[in-house]
Amino acid sequence: MVGDVLEGWVGTEPRPMVYLPLYQTTQDEISLIARTAGRPGALLPSLREAVWSADPDVAVTLETTLESLVADSSLSERYRTLLVAFFAVSATLLAAVGISGVTARSIAMRAREFGVRVAVGAAAGHLMRMVLTETLATALAGSAMGLVGAAWVSRLLARFLFGIEPLDPFTFGAVASLLVGVCLAASYLPARRILRLDPVAVLKTD
Repeated sequence: MVGDVLEGWVGTEPRPMVYLPLYQTTQDEISLIARTAGRPGALLPSLREAVWSADPDVAVTLETTLESLVADSSLSERYRTLLVAFFAVSATLLAAVGISGVTARSIAMRAREFGVRVAVGAAAGHLMRMVLTETLATALAGSAMGLVGAAWVSRLLARFLFGIEPLDPFTFGAVASLLVGVCLAASYLPARRILRLDPVAVLKTD
């Protein structure tokens, strides 16, 4: 009596298994599995000698450890996961650079507006909070739309992933937080630089 057995590679589902005596089957090869408390690789020569002591004519092939078998069975899945991760990181960096440039440019184009506001008595701190609030609202709205699209696309990429879920909340949250942080930093730095300038000088520039 045995439980379901995971056979083949680690991505398959366990299935019912029946073990028969060797003499009742036509199988011409068997597997010898041993559990050890030490290093599994150091036990391989001893197992080989034990087999040959019983029958020196038996060919011993595929001497390996369970760790190596598991690693080999998931090699293609791990490769695809690394490939998807590489493109995901590249896309995130490109998005961060693009968002940073667009946000900084949009703030720089409001230099005359800030100059007028400061000239009529607006406080620099109030303007900074206004800029950050507007940027945060835009970033959150864009992130929400992006997360919805990413959740839909992740279903198409599910078969390329191994060891992680397509809808991984940590990954989604980390990427969204990164892009929101990039937006805030890209708006804060140019706004602070503009607000430090003389309003008269800002108004005179085209």
